[in-house]
Amino acid sequence: MSLAPREVAIITKRPAKLEEIMPALKRLDFVILEGFRESKGMAKIVVPRNADEVSKLVDKFTVACVGYGKRGMPVLELNQVKELADIVKEKALPLLPELNCQSCGYKSCEKFALAVLSGRAKVEDCQPMRDLVTLRVDGKVVPLNPFVQDLMANTFSGILSSLKDSKGEEFELRVRKHAR
Repeated sequence: MSLAPREVAIITKRPAKLEEIMPALKRLDFVILEGFRESKGMAKIVVPRNADEVSKLVDKFTVACVGYGKRGMPVLELNQVKELADIVKEKALPLLPELNCQSCGYKSCEKFALAVLSGRAKVEDCQPMRDLVTLRVDGKVVPLNPFVQDLMANTFSGILSSLKDSKGEEFELRVRKHAR
């Protein structure tokens, strides 16, 4: 752990899933990940070491390459920082809930992500991303209908309004079934 007057940094050496880490980073505009080759549903910029690696690394979520690339997609050099930043800004996707609820009109979150990357859909078309209340049970999102969301949001907002230092736009409540 590193502690300074204006910052704290903690490094934990343990395996973790991306879905576990992302909630802690939700207030950031962009998160750039290294690795995660098997992850789906997120825009990728690949950096192949040679032309042979292009076919191994490039997939349907690849929006650009650095160094070596594939015809029909942007291929940048390492010194093209502004161009790379522009692609990140244009193509960045939030981590989708992976509910495959089809409320966006697509059969899966993966197909929806591809539609967003190609410009046929907008992130705002994902209903769970716009929901007032998100319920996670053991890390997995449980879909809630609008009535239940309104009920939960209004109930918790009412309870919070009576508590000191509870003003804000968003709050998180964690409940365990049994005391440890």
